[in-house]
Amino acid sequence: MSFIVNQINLSIVTFALTSAIAISSTFLTTQAYAQQLNFTKKHSEGSVSLSFTWHDIQQQKQQLSFTETSESFFKPFRNFRAYNSPIAQKAILKKTVKAWRADPVDGVNLEISREQGHISLSLSSPDEEALNAGQVQLNQLAKEMREQYLAERFYHVFTRYDGELGIKPNHVEIARQSAPLLKALKPQILATVELRNIRLVTDYTLQFIQSIPYSPLVSRQTSAGAGFVPPLQLLYQNQGDCDSKVTLSAALLRSLMPRIEMIMVFIDGHALMGINAPAEPGDKTMTHEGITYVLGEPTGPAQYPLGEIALSSEQAIDAGLYSVEKFHYQEQASDINVQELAETDT
Repeated sequence: MSFIVNQINLSIVTFALTSAIAISSTFLTTQAYAQQLNFTKKHSEGSVSLSFTWHDIQQQKQQLSFTETSESFFKPFRNFRAYNSPIAQKAILKKTVKAWRADPVDGVNLEISREQGHISLSLSSPDEEALNAGQVQLNQLAKEMREQYLAERFYHVFTRYDGELGIKPNHVEIARQSAPLLKALKPQILATVELRNIRLVTDYTLQFIQSIPYSPLVSRQTSAGAGFVPPLQLLYQNQGDCDSKVTLSAALLRSLMPRIEMIMVFIDGHALMGINAPAEPGDKTMTHEGITYVLGEPTGPAQYPLGEIALSSEQAIDAGLYSVEKFHYQEQASDINVQELAETDT
C-alpha cells in the first residue's frame, strides 16, 4: 500500500479567475462606464491615508477618504502568496511524516520514495490489520496537514460546479477578517447615503468598487503572482481583478450591514456576488438553499446597479455553470439592523 501525495485536489484548477476584462468586452458597449477621477495615497509614521474620487451612475462626484495603520494594510494576510503546487505538496508531505512519527501505528513502517518527480509514502507491515489501520491514519493525517497548510495561507479546497476539485483563495474567510478593517468607511458612506436602505447602500458600494481600475494582478510586484489581493491591499494599490473586487465588496458590505446574508458566485473566468435584499421587478436573482439573493457585478468598469449583471454572467447562471460560497456571518456590534434597512422606503 502507498499514499500518493500528488492528488488532483492539491493543484490549482484551470478555471481560475482570469481576465474578466476580455470576457466583459462583448457586453460593455451599452453600459455607462465607471470613472475614477482621482486617487491619492499618503504615508505618515505608522499609517496610510487613502482618498478616492469618482463619478457615480448619475454622474455625481463622490469621495471617500480614510486612514488606517500600516499594519492593517499588510499584516493580516502576510502569509498569503501565490499557490505553488509542488512547494505545497512537499510542505504537506513533511508535515504528514512529522505527524506520523509523533504517533505511529505499532508494527507499521513508513517509507518515503521518489520517482519521476513524484513523492510517495509507503507503508509496510506483516500484519494486514495493522497495515489497514496505518493507511487510514496516514490518509487522515495527510488530509489534516493539507487543510492546516492551506488555512495558514488563506486557501482552501474548492469544488467547481462540475465536481472538479482544486485550490483557490478562501475568499469568504478573507472577507470575514477584512470587514473590521473597513469600518472607518462606514460613517462616511452612511452619511452620504442618507436613506439607510439596503439597496442604496449596496449600489453606492458597488459603484465605488466598479470605479477602481481593473487589473488581472499577475505580476509579482502587485500580487505575488496570485492574481488576487485582499481588500485593503486592493484599496492601497487602487486596482484589482474580479474575485478581488467581489471579496472587497463583501467585506465592505459586511462592515456596513453586519447581519446581511451574501453569496459569492464563481463562473468560468469571472466572479460576482448576491445579497439577500428585497428584489425589485426586473432584478436578476438566484435562489440558493432556500434563500433568494439579488445579484451584483462589482468588477467594473461597467456601472451595473444591484440586480443588473452582465449578459455572459446571466447566461452562465441560467445554464447552471456556477459555484456558490455563502457569506453568512454575524458579529456583535452596534451596527445597522438589516430589518430596519429593509423597512426603509427605497
